[in-house]
Amino acid sequence: MTTIAVTGASTYFWAVYSVASGIYNVLDEAGSEAETIDTSDSTPGYTTVEDFNPTTDVLILPIYSSDLSNVSVTDSLDGSGDITIIYQNGTTTNIVAYVNFDDASEVFGGDVTTWSSALQEAFYYSMIQNAFVVTEDGEAYYLESGGSVDIDTSTVSSLDEDSTAYLVMGATYGWYVYGTTDTTYLVGNNYDDIIYGYIPDSSIAGYVGAEDSVSQKIYGFDGDDWIQAGYGDDYIFGGSGNNTSAYTDSTDSIYVDMSTTYEDENGTYFLAEDGLGTTDQLYNIQNIWGSDYDDTIIGDDEDNIFYGFGGDDLIYGGGGDDTIYAGSGYDTIYGGDGDDTIYAGTDGGYFDGGDGTDTLILNESESAVTVSVSGSTGTVSYEDGSEATFVNFEEIDGSEYDDTISLAGADSGYIVFGDSGDDTIIGSDYDDTLKGGDGDDTIYSGGGNNTVYGGDGDDIIYIGDGENTVYGGEGTTRSM
Repeated sequence: MTTIAVTGASTYFWAVYSVASGIYNVLDEAGSEAETIDTSDSTPGYTTVEDFNPTTDVLILPIYSSDLSNVSVTDSLDGSGDITIIYQNGTTTNIVAYVNFDDASEVFGGDVTTWSSALQEAFYYSMIQNAFVVTEDGEAYYLESGGSVDIDTSTVSSLDEDSTAYLVMGATYGWYVYGTTDTTYLVGNNYDDIIYGYIPDSSIAGYVGAEDSVSQKIYGFDGDDWIQAGYGDDYIFGGSGNNTSAYTDSTDSIYVDMSTTYEDENGTYFLAEDGLGTTDQLYNIQNIWGSDYDDTIIGDDEDNIFYGFGGDDLIYGGGGDDTIYAGSGYDTIYGGDGDDTIYAGTDGGYFDGGDGTDTLILNESESAVTVSVSGSTGTVSYEDGSEATFVNFEEIDGSEYDDTISLAGADSGYIVFGDSGDDTIIGSDYDDTLKGGDGDDTIYSGGGNNTVYGGDGDDIIYIGDGENTVYGGEGTTRSM
């Protein structure tokens, strides 16, 4: 990242670099370089910034007034720059700065070599949505909406005596971007972006729902990006990082198969039927958030994160160490290869950990659960009468309530974590690791050579046959 702080003699803005640098440091972006542009020898009244990379660079411009209505940014004024920054002095429009983008190949890493007006418009659009002003009292406000910016400006004690605010634009942090019916491209930067292909909040002027979106090309660039495109045959480029394509606003079930891939001039992609009647092409996407309907999600050999949400979902983790959240509904989940973690939902289901060392977590439950294992098959009973069946897990984590977890009929040892609540845990005849967690727990070690952790609370531990190691934890622990 390069931080560009403008300084020197200028008609409508001034800066002291140390102050601008201080604002930048508040943004807490490590490993950056700071570049100062001296406007003393520039054309009077404005400066020109060349080779600006909006995915990595930050521009800090001192402005005369903290009144946001006096400051504006446009992508077309007189053709002298890709972006023009304006200060309005009464009825007089004064040009503060021209900003010209770096070569397209530098911004897109060679994937795109030529700027189009639509791509320039996309970066302008994202920068405007996320530009903010830091005032002399250390407050920060978005330039476009006027809403407060949630950053720590406590170290900003004063600004230059001639300036009352600073305009900050560029890759200060991950952008929040939303599209309209007119946007054909949407872009993030090299941080953790949130990008919607529509306007998700009906209170925002020009509201566009997910079903009314248009086909778009969306670029996340670096960082761990979260992207929800909405309606349209979209091209979604996650970029580097751990990226998510979400379908939580879909009006029907989705179908995503990450294991079936295709090639084109943009690279390797897979398809996602988006539950809105259209199909997305996903490049460099690792994670999927489903809908409230009966989704099918098939993973690949990477470490995926899947959210089923509502509906009776069918999810295959595939290879890799996957994390899968079932959500509500009766879900069927196969972890596949790798060390998978599956969060059981609230309405029962069927869960198969597959190969590897797999963990079943029950803390999404809204009440206590009863778990029993017979042979290699386990059953989870919920207080509302629903049930889940599980196989091929090596660890079971309970809920936040008073659970009963019994391994008495198991044909192998397990790791059990009671989590919160006053839990009752019964070990198997094999080598178990039993952890009570918080609460006043009762633990029966069973047979085998076991390791038992009482955890916090007043616990009672019954020691069975075998060589057992017991750790009491905080509170009173009684070993029987």
